[in-house]
Amino acid sequence: MKKKAWLLVLGFILTINNNVYAATESSCQGLLGESTMEDLTNVFKYMKILGPVLVIIYSTIDYVTALVNKDAEEYKKVNKKLITRLILTVSLFFLPIILNLLLSFINETYTTCVE
Repeated sequence: MKKKAWLLVLGFILTINNNVYAATESSCQGLLGESTMEDLTNVFKYMKILGPVLVIIYSTIDYVTALVNKDAEEYKKVNKKLITRLILTVSLFFLPIILNLLLSFINETYTTCVE
């Protein structure tokens, strides 16, 4: 259940923040408007802060639970969850760079407008 929730939140964030715009416009506010683009950029910045904090909180809870249960197999599961969470968090930071790179391969005039 937690895994599905993480994927849904991550998918939602990436969907609303990574819209493709033509660079021929003078700015990225052309399609969504200036205030909407600022709001989406702020949400993305907050998610970059909130992501690592949530990884620390959830991983701490999992490790404390495994410590209380004293189960060696549960430690392995918690370690696997931690690695997955860290990979997803790192991908959250590098996704705009990767998308801009992929879009530049397609056409030089497209960008995600996410810094």
